[in-house]
Amino acid sequence: MSLGCILWTYLNQKKFVVSAAQPIFLYQLCMGCIVMATAIFPLSMQGKESTPQLDKACMSIPWLLFLGFVISVSAILAKTWRLEKLVGSAHGMRRVKVKARDVMKPFIALMVWNVAMLIGWTIVSPLKYVRTPTNNFDIFGRSLESYGRCESSDSWVYLFAGLACAANTCGVLFAAYKCYEVRNVTVYFSETTYLTWSMASLTETLLLGAPILVVVKDDPSAFFLVAASLICVCCWAFLLPMFVSKLFHKNSNYKDAKIDGQRRQEERLYSVAVGADSQFEDEYDGSGRINIRRFDSTVSSQYKSSNCNNWGGSSHHSARNCPRTEMSLTSHEGFQR
Repeated sequence: MSLGCILWTYLNQKKFVVSAAQPIFLYQLCMGCIVMATAIFPLSMQGKESTPQLDKACMSIPWLLFLGFVISVSAILAKTWRLEKLVGSAHGMRRVKVKARDVMKPFIALMVWNVAMLIGWTIVSPLKYVRTPTNNFDIFGRSLESYGRCESSDSWVYLFAGLACAANTCGVLFAAYKCYEVRNVTVYFSETTYLTWSMASLTETLLLGAPILVVVKDDPSAFFLVAASLICVCCWAFLLPMFVSKLFHKNSNYKDAKIDGQRRQEERLYSVAVGADSQFEDEYDGSGRINIRRFDSTVSSQYKSSNCNNWGGSSHHSARNCPRTEMSLTSHEGFQR
């Protein structure tokens, strides 16, 4: 599924709804899900006895799960933070270019923290493949059945896993906060609703799946089935809200984008008509009309005096107290005074 989303993003990256969603972060989201999904393969490995290969497979499971989760969550956080920076600069009437690497600090911080915890986990208390005998013995006291699972030799594993989970939880909360800040941005830019769906799905999956894992921990087949299902559901919780929504909203949002592009083009034409040094502000009432108010603070004095002396037929206006001019601009009628 992640590979299909990567292919779809590549084929549609020039369309507005995809480019507005920042394809580089969509790729990152898919790669994180792929890394998480690969944890299913070492999870399925079994053996009659403990071997170094099985021990490495056991320890690779938390590496794949934690790093894949960090990559996916950081993609949502980075794309939302980038949008928040752009919206903030627009409110301040500043032109700013925010590159992808400018918002990768949370990703780097989370990745470094998780790698540090995983390294400590691997060195201090690594997971090992252990076969545990069941209560089925023969007359000589020998075990007739046993099951294998990954276990740690001491309780340090809970410390490292808990610290990594705490950092990832903070990353999710920070991403939710950034989405809340840009909640009023148009739907084809903002991911607030879809992030809420993702977080709700993840929370429900973990709350329902964790108790089931505890119950079936002594049954390797059932444990693998439940764990693999949880991993798949977590990946779907990341991918489905982000990509399915774009498939359904692609056409309508593209029409809205064309309207916004037409509005920006009209504003540029107006700025050329009144002069590049003029300061103006616009009001958009949603009816297709843009009311633009221009302040003649930087226009030449000759232009001011000639217009102010003829304003409304009176000659007592001076260039100092020249009133501001208001103009209406529509896409069909051109410039109107």
